Parts: sequence; structure tokens; C-alpha cells
Amino acid sequence: MGDTSSRTRILVVDDEPSMREMLRRVLGSRDFEVVLAENGVRAHQLASEQAFDLALCDVAMPGIDGIATLAGLKALRPSTEVVMMSGYAPAAAVTESRRLGAYAFVEKPFDIDRLFSTLERALEHQRQRNPLPAP
Repeated sequence: MGDTSSRTRILVVDDEPSMREMLRRVLGSRDFEVVLAENGVRAHQLASEQAFDLALCDVAMPGIDGIATLAGLKALRPSTEVVMMSGYAPAAAVTESRRLGAYAFVEKPFDIDRLFSTLERALEHQRQRNPLPAP
């Protein structure tokens, strides 16, 4: 994924340790460089320090929820494509996520192949919006 000079960097934001670890393993097996954040505050801190190609963000988190996390990530790094995830997503959350710039919404538990397909489409969308500058 991505070009041959660097791995695709993905920020995984989820308050559930088991979900973060599962995503770290699964995404890492497909050559993503995975960085984990346990909450929105940590996600914003990481995004202020480094760029990510993608973010995978849970909606339901204590403190700063996924919608507020999405808004902060897009403010800090507008070119980062954000895919929201939730076990239960009210229509209002899906609508608000789209309005704030989320690329897609995936339901938990998710099918791993469908998740990778969504992430690939998000990366392609990002490449079309932000072509690499000429060397």
C-alpha cells in the first residue's frame, strides 16, 4: 500500500484495548505502520506531532467521542482520510461524520476483507485529492 518508499501510516483510535491490539496485528500484517491511541485526546496529540495517511476512529468513546475526535483530526491534518467505526451508529452520527469529512463508516464487528477494501478506497481517494508533488 502507498508508494514503495514508505508504508501507509494509520492511526487507530479506540478505547477498547482488545480492539486496538487486534487492529494493530491485522493492519500490521498488511504492511500498515500502525499507531494506537486510546482516546481522542491522545489522537489529537499524535496528529499534532506527525502525519497519518489514514485514521480509523471509534465513535463511542468516553470523554472526547469519535465525532469530536474526527473534527479535531480534520482540523489538524485535513489530508488524513478518516474512517469511522461503531458497533451501533445512530443515523445522526453517520450524517455528522460525513459532514465533518469522514470518508466512510464501518460497522463492528467488521469483516476484515471489507475493512481493507474500505481503507484501500480511502487511500485512493486521498491520492486523488492530494497528488504527490514532482521530485
